[in-house]
Formats: sequence, structure tokens, C-alpha cells
Amino acid sequence: MVKSNVRLGLFLSLLALVLLIQNCKKDDDGSPGPVANPPVSLAKITDLAVMDIGEAGNGSDLQVSFAKVADETNVSEYRIFVVNSAESADFDLERAEEVPQDNFQAVAKTGNNIFVTLTENLKTTSGVFIGNDIPYKIFVLTASEDTTRFLNVLSAASDEITLTTVSVEDKVKVTYIANDGVMIEFEDKKVVIDAINRASNLGGWVSPSNAALMAVENGDPPYDDIDIIMITHNHGDHYSTTAVQNYLSDHPNTKLIIPSVMEPSFSSFQSQIADFSVNKFERINIVENDISIDVLHVEHFDQFGNDFSGVESFAYIVNLDGKKFLHAGDIDYLDSQLDSFNLLQDSVTVAFIPTFGDLVSLPNRNALINNVNPENIVCLHFLTSTLSTTLNQVNFVYPNADVFTTPFQTREY
Repeated sequence: MVKSNVRLGLFLSLLALVLLIQNCKKDDDGSPGPVANPPVSLAKITDLAVMDIGEAGNGSDLQVSFAKVADETNVSEYRIFVVNSAESADFDLERAEEVPQDNFQAVAKTGNNIFVTLTENLKTTSGVFIGNDIPYKIFVLTASEDTTRFLNVLSAASDEITLTTVSVEDKVKVTYIANDGVMIEFEDKKVVIDAINRASNLGGWVSPSNAALMAVENGDPPYDDIDIIMITHNHGDHYSTTAVQNYLSDHPNTKLIIPSVMEPSFSSFQSQIADFSVNKFERINIVENDISIDVLHVEHFDQFGNDFSGVESFAYIVNLDGKKFLHAGDIDYLDSQLDSFNLLQDSVTVAFIPTFGDLVSLPNRNALINNVNPENIVCLHFLTSTLSTTLNQVNFVYPNADVFTTPFQTREY
């Protein structure tokens, strides 16, 4: 009996050893061994928006923005694809992963939401250069650093966009400079509004480098011989006192239009300051350097928990080539009594409007349309921290607007 038990124990031990060897051989042969954790997909980007920002007729006319994924730890980069709308229904992750590197734009993760202007030589996913009059949709792939653990994922498509070119008959050129600042020029006439500033004043707002702003301050072409500098109100994100003083000193023929509260800062340039007075909720016409300007005394909006109702705040209408350009400054759309300015009779060609925070709303849009009804709306004055979200709001509230988010981009009207 003892011998039988010994034999049985020996047999069972040999059987266990054989099974162990067989399992090891299966693993060596590539057969399924122990089951590992399968890879999981990364998160999709959100708030995808695309804008037509130029006149080049190529990829550089497209600006793409989106909210980064919450956890970028395992993200290597984002890849932006421009897809012909006719092909977009069939564009999925498998097709995206097969697109050659020359036919998408890679964007490094930065820890912040992304807004990027595409390159001029970028091609669509089918290998054709981007051009005018063709409808496109944009997709963004979140790329994994380790596809054995985390899978790439493709966003939903953006809204359709078609690049167009402004008619050559429109001759008034607008150059976006920074934040709320623009230059408007026609033939030899140039005006700038809220555009002469320094980067130290523009933290958190859309701005170029200080070197680029110094070129404006120094009057480097095309910023030489500006006829009129206009400042809407006394807040530092709209002008730099020193920068404006330097420009006026170097250009004695340049005129300055400012709220009266700012005049003491420019007392050395009294001969260059336009002389006028306008009550709140009224407008006055002045002519400086042969350019007609209407000054509107408006209400400044309240933001960031501040009461700005006491700020002397102007909007301006610039008349060039028979076209009228309304720069609204930091207008409070609802409390500025827009109906009192009779702006509908002006047939405003372009309205430059502030667009951030709760300014982007349907009631504000309705106030603008009902009391101004401009042919074109230009959205500017953006906070960089909320740019992607705001651009999506703008796309809903002002779907046909031009959007200025890239310093020194230009449009013609």
C-alpha cells in the first residue's frame, strides 16, 4: 500500500512537470500565455474650431483651435488633418493613421489649449494643396507615446469651412496688431486704434513679441507716417503711454484722439491732440489730417468683478474710401444706449467688437445687429486662457464673422 502511494505521488509530480514544460513551450511558440492588460484609447480633444484668417489661398489662411485633453501624460503630439468635405464621412482612425506625414500638421503638446495657424504648404489628406472655394473639414488625432498601452484616437469633424478671397475692388486694408489693436489704411492714409502698446501690458491677451510691437512704436514700415492714433480708453491693455509718446515725438504730424481724462499724460504733445468734447451717449464728428472720425461716448463693459461704468470710454467710426469702420473699444452692448447713436443710417462696413467672457452672447449680438447691422463683423480682444472655448462661442453667436487672433494678419474690405 505504501509503495502504491509513492508511485501515485511520483506519477502526479511527473504529470505536473510535463504540463509546466508544455505551457512554457506554448509561450515560446507564441501561443497565448497569461493574459496582459489590453491597451486603452486616449481621450479625444474637444472644442474644435477653425477660422479663415487670411487671403493667401493656402493652408496659412486656416487657424485651428481646440481644448487639449485633460491628461497629456501619454500624449506624444496632436495631428491636424484637413479633409475634403466630400471625403470626410469615410475619414476614420484607420485612415488617419495611414496618412503620410507630409499631409498633416503635427502640433506639440504645450500644457495649454492649442490655437495654431497651419502652414502655407500643407496638403489635404489626399495630397492636394489647400486652396480657395473648396469645402473642408478638420480632424485632430491625439497621438500616443506608447501604442502598446494607449491607442491613438480621432476627434469628431469640425464644422465645414471654405476659404474665400475678398474682391479686388475692396481697397481698404486692415492689419491686426495685438489684443484690441488694428491699423486701417487706404492709399496714403493710415489710422491705428488701440494698437501702440508693449508686451508687458498684454499678459493674458493675444499679442506678438515685444520686438514686433517695438517695430510699430518705432514707425518701421508699414507703420510709418500714421495720420491718427486713437485710444478708446485709459486701460493698459489698449495702449502704452511711453510707446505712444515715442511715436508722437518721432512723427510730429501724427494726430492723437483720446478721452479727456488721458490728456495730462500727453501734455507735451498738446498741439497733436484733437480738440473736442462729447457727452456720454452722444457722438461728434471731427476731421483730422483729412480723415473723418466720429467719436461715440459709450459705456465700458463690466468684467472680472469690476465696475467700469465710470471709465471715460469711446468708440470710433473711421470713414475711408466711403466705407465706415466702427471700432467699439470695450463697449457695453446693452448699457451704451446704442439706439441713441443712429448707427443704422451709417451703413457701417466693418464693426470691430470685443469678444471674451460673457460679452459673447445672443443679447449682445442682437443689440449689435438691431442698432448697427454692419456688413462685416470682426471679433477681436481675446483672452488666451479661454481662446479655444471663446472661438467656439463666436462660431455659434457670430458664424460669419472674421476673427483676429494672429498678430499682423490682414483683411481687405
